[in-house]
Amino acid sequence: MSNTATQFSPPEKKYLSVDGARQYAEDFASFTISKSRFYTLTSEGKLPFVKKGHGGRLLIPIDKFKAWLEGGEVNAEA
Repeated sequence: MSNTATQFSPPEKKYLSVDGARQYAEDFASFTISKSRFYTLTSEGKLPFVKKGHGGRLLIPIDKFKAWLEGGEVNAEA
C-alpha cells in the first residue's frame, strides 16, 4: 500500500454570514453598511439571503450579494 498524500482543495465558499457580508462589502466595494440596515434590507426583500435551520442565522449567497453590490437587479430569493 502506497503512503502518498492526496491534496484536496477545500470547497468553494458559497455563503457569507451577515458580518462576513458586511466585511466583504467594505473590503471589495468600499461600501459600509450597518448591521441594522443589513437586516432591514433582508426583511424588505431587497437583499438576497437564505436562513439556516429553523430560526437560524442568515446566510448571504456570495454571487447574488456581489451582483447586488454592483447594482444589478437581484432576485431576493436565494
